[in-house]
Amino acid sequence: MAGRDKEAFYTQAIPAFLRIWVTEGKEAALSFIREVSDEIRSGKGWRWVVRSHRVGKGDKFLIDAGFKVGETATYAYKDKKRKIVSVSAEDGYDVDYYTKQFKAVVE
Repeated sequence: MAGRDKEAFYTQAIPAFLRIWVTEGKEAALSFIREVSDEIRSGKGWRWVVRSHRVGKGDKFLIDAGFKVGETATYAYKDKKRKIVSVSAEDGYDVDYYTKQFKAVVE
């Protein structure tokens, strides 16, 4: 699941979860997943939800956010439904959206 255009909870947390399960056991792995989930839910999980994506002509919401076509945008959704993005942890992110996404991936 490598890729710049995926959130770190896909590319880092899930592989780490599997590694921990194999090396340390089920309880340690589930504890790790709870920690990541708590970080995301608390609004302090920017490192898990941020993504990078090369802006294309069809990425109107990224262009509207100030990115240029061809540029690599690093962002998280601040409001997923309205496609509003934030570019820093200080701007925050859509906690409900990312909590649901993470839960679906884990399940």
